[in-house]
Amino acid sequence: ELAAMYQAHLENAGMQVQILHDASGVLDVLRTSPPDLLLMDVNMPGISGLEMGAVIRQQEAYLHLPIVFMTAERGMDTRLATLQLGGDDFLGKPVDPAFLVEMLRARIDKSRALRSGEQRVKTAIRELQNHKLAQDTHAIISVSDPNGIITEVNSRFCEASGYTREELIGQNHRIIKSG
Repeated sequence: ELAAMYQAHLENAGMQVQILHDASGVLDVLRTSPPDLLLMDVNMPGISGLEMGAVIRQQEAYLHLPIVFMTAERGMDTRLATLQLGGDDFLGKPVDPAFLVEMLRARIDKSRALRSGEQRVKTAIRELQNHKLAQDTHAIISVSDPNGIITEVNSRFCEASGYTREELIGQNHRIIKSG
């Protein structure tokens, strides 16, 4: 069987592979042990790989999961459909096992790098929010553009000045000194 041969090559390359012979278990596997990549045949019993890909892409948790479709079909319509329904790449069967290993490894590396970058951004945003909270709690802050027009104030500045945020934004700092 072709799937068993591909599995052996991928496992020899150090990848963990789980083969499902129908689409009914795909969502369960995604929930219990999310993979780094989903390699799916376009033609599967019960539901097509294209339909399963569309179902997977409807769930936010799997938006970034790379999906690579395989099929023996050679038509351009099938290739376009794989991309339109959420696939990241398309492979025509049979696939050279060495190429399969390298292509999937590249997709997995790219996915991991993107997830790592997203995590760093989330961490940076959280740290900035914490810094802003600390500043807003302990400092009187106003920000102005190069012309001296107020663009941002914190609540402590509003309390100290006696003006609301809406009254201050867009005004010159001279408003504070006016009677």
